[in-house]
Amino acid sequence: MLKIIKNNKIIRVVYEWSDVDKLFCPNTEVVEDNEHTPEDYTNIEGEFVLNDDIRAITYRQNKVREVRNSYLEQFVDPICSNALRWADMSEDEKQVYIDYRRYLLDYTEREDWYKTNPKTLEEWSN
Repeated sequence: MLKIIKNNKIIRVVYEWSDVDKLFCPNTEVVEDNEHTPEDYTNIEGEFVLNDDIRAITYRQNKVREVRNSYLEQFVDPICSNALRWADMSEDEKQVYIDYRRYLLDYTEREDWYKTNPKTLEEWSN
């Protein structure tokens, strides 16, 4: 694997770097890295950092929180905050939403939670 470095930042991680690539990315340094693969890196606004770097962890935590929050907004809040719709639901249906909401709210308390997104309502209920 190769790390492409510009201004002391890793701007790409690749298996191959051709002469054409060099034309489009002048003033870069190509460094061989036999310890890692491109999958070991996270791209944070054009800079690649190792997945265990605090910047990568924080970035992934924020992304997973965004997904979790969107699931709350998309699947839970429209149901739970609509009194008429809520009143028309059976106790079992209500419990599904209550439990799913709790799953989402507790999601970030699991170990390594930031490595995968929470399940959608459909995935969770199956």
